[in-house]
Amino acid sequence: MVTPLSRGHVQTRNAWIFFAITVIEAIANCAFEAVLFYFVASQVDIRKDQQSRIIPTYLSIYILALIFQVVFTFMAIRQRNTIQIIGLVIFNASFVAYSAVQISEIPESIREMDYSQYTITADQMERKMRPFLIVIPVVTAVAQIAYMYLAYRIYQDFGWLVFKRLGADRKIHRYYFYYEIFVCLLKFDFFFFVGFSLQLLILNLSLKDAEAWITVAAIPVSIVFIVLAVWSTKHEIHWLQALFDVAIIAGAAYFGVKLWRIWDDETRRIYENDRKSLTIFASIALALMVSTFCVSVMCQINFGKGLKRYLVVKKNNDVGHVATDNDYDSMDHSLAPIQGKGRVILD
Repeated sequence: MVTPLSRGHVQTRNAWIFFAITVIEAIANCAFEAVLFYFVASQVDIRKDQQSRIIPTYLSIYILALIFQVVFTFMAIRQRNTIQIIGLVIFNASFVAYSAVQISEIPESIREMDYSQYTITADQMERKMRPFLIVIPVVTAVAQIAYMYLAYRIYQDFGWLVFKRLGADRKIHRYYFYYEIFVCLLKFDFFFFVGFSLQLLILNLSLKDAEAWITVAAIPVSIVFIVLAVWSTKHEIHWLQALFDVAIIAGAAYFGVKLWRIWDDETRRIYENDRKSLTIFASIALALMVSTFCVSVMCQINFGKGLKRYLVVKKNNDVGHVATDNDYDSMDHSLAPIQGKGRVILD
């Protein structure tokens, strides 16, 4: 019998190395970003200078991304979710590009500021910040190389574990594949929605605007919908899944309208401070939500075809009990029915 301490040690060694690199990358880059933030805040008044607020906003988004990456890497490892691991590799690659863009965009923002009331000049600001702006994408790129190698190894490790859970039925494997993609997309939907909302609230909207309060309220509402979406997919509740589909279509429409307003001649001045950044986040969020809707429909088509009994188990006659570590010996999330006295039966 595999003990809790030794459970999956060999199979997940690569995964925990992946997680350790994620934590190291996050700590290092958060430290660099914090130094940049402190330097800007100590030299200029970010409360009065609207242009200077762009810099801490960009840095805050980057730190948020690092925290997101650490949390969801841990979740992917615990759940043995290869799709999410691959998604996180792509996510990190996007922030290699984002941090590289900072090297040119942040100095541009610095040069546009009014230095008449400060003792430091734009050239001095840029010269002191540039080393940190360069080292951040270097650290992220080095981590990216390690992620790509480890993701391949993890795919091999977790692939065997998924095979043991689901058996040799290729149809069940395909249904589970769509389920994993759906759950992964929901997490990235949430990040890009929150990232877009933060930029919108800090740089473009006033708390006097109704849109600002609607945006704030939409964040906890989105969390509720994500939880309900996972629950309805696991338990194959058609009406609840259909309600989520309506919500995700509304979300996609929201970002479509926002993209139009960002570049429309009559409203583009509102988004002058960070048009490019908002466009990137809104475009990615729109693409993710359309993809989420399509995968959600695929999951609904697969309702009633046998996957539910691998996602939800009955224990002690409690209908709808979701599998936990106590339900099995060798897996973190049992996908096989449990019968008898604690024995795992794989069909």
